[in-house]
Amino acid sequence: MEGLTVQPLDGGFVRAVLARSAGGATPLERLGDGELRYLALCLVLLTGPGVLAVDPAAEVLPARQVLTVLADGFDRCLDARQARELLGLAARMCERGAHQAGGDGARSCGRGGGGGGRGVDGRPGDVTEDLKALQRRLADFAAARDWQPFHTPKNLAAALSVEASELVEIFQWLTPEESARVMESPATAGRVEDEVADVLAYLLQFCEVLGIDPQAALSAKIDRNERRFPVAGEAGDKSTDQGDHHSTE
Repeated sequence: MEGLTVQPLDGGFVRAVLARSAGGATPLERLGDGELRYLALCLVLLTGPGVLAVDPAAEVLPARQVLTVLADGFDRCLDARQARELLGLAARMCERGAHQAGGDGARSCGRGGGGGGRGVDGRPGDVTEDLKALQRRLADFAAARDWQPFHTPKNLAAALSVEASELVEIFQWLTPEESARVMESPATAGRVEDEVADVLAYLLQFCEVLGIDPQAALSAKIDRNERRFPVAGEAGDKSTDQGDHHSTE
């Protein structure tokens, strides 16, 4: 998102248009729920001294003119990147003294996706506890339906592969540009989120039955990759690996 402009229309009407970093522009009526919320919250947070003009009330002391933003469920319908950028913007504006903010995270769009809970100070919740809670819910769900006998490592790995393939299917014939815009359509966004949820659900259940800590495993993998693919020019850069540098394998 680069800016918000107005496009004149016939009959004296205007259309609000969102300018994008790739050079394109999207009319606001074509934005999905997440992008509309993201834009609205950005405008609210940016309202203040030196950004968007506000008329201070003369009868209110300057110290009482701080804009308070209460944003419970602020990350509803937002992806992780949008939520992260909004938190960063909120923190910067609060540091300037123009705002104070409070709120909590929420599940996204009612489709079962988690936005990642935030405390009233805007800091992320404990991701480890979030994953464990999800694993407990998945285990309870399976136990209530007597599905555990079928949740063998082999079956869960196969199911994970199938769900990943269904995610790939959504993007199969899209151009790179079309694939970058899939979340702009509520219908397509819902499909993508559903398949992501299925992949994550089976991965968490797979880790549960084998006693794997997914966060520890990922952290250790990143550590190995940082040694395997050092940043060019760093001291000790002697990497000779000629594999796919876009992969973490």
